[in-house]
Amino acid sequence: DKIVEIHCEAKNHHFEIIIADNGKPFNPIDSEVHVNKDLPPEKRPIGGLGIYLIRKLMDEVTYQRKDNRNFLKMNVRFGIPE
Repeated sequence: DKIVEIHCEAKNHHFEIIIADNGKPFNPIDSEVHVNKDLPPEKRPIGGLGIYLIRKLMDEVTYQRKDNRNFLKMNVRFGIPE
């Protein structure tokens, strides 16, 4: 069975999201992503947009493979500008 866990926490002026699963190893940070933003959504190929959006919207993204599980950690700052 595939298990996906999502943990979200707001702390010290940042919001942290951790997604963990027991699927095949997959590091989205190292994935090649080419999104043609000039095409309308219905003409774009499937795949890659989620990774593109995570890279654009998050301040920090890390990946770790541990104990046969994938861990994707994302942080975004809020409140106090740096």
